[in-house]
Amino acid sequence: MVLLAPTACLMSVLACVLVSSKVSDVRAAQQLGGFVVMPVVVLMLGVLAGFIFLSPVMIFVFAGLYGCLDLGLFFFAKAIFNREAILTKWS
Repeated sequence: MVLLAPTACLMSVLACVLVSSKVSDVRAAQQLGGFVVMPVVVLMLGVLAGFIFLSPVMIFVFAGLYGCLDLGLFFFAKAIFNREAILTKWS
């Protein structure tokens, strides 16, 4: 869990950066940011329903999957994020 929790949190932060850099309203960014937690919710529901058993191997698999998603989201957010456009658009 030491690996899975930080990668899931980083994924949600990076996805929120992507969402907030593309929408023109704070309320829309907040509502779309709610969809960011869906991969974590799906994992939690899968564990609670018994479809996924979180053995140490599965935790490493999900942490690796989330880590790869984090890298992709980081480079995508880095390419899209434009601070000046956000400051002038939301003011």
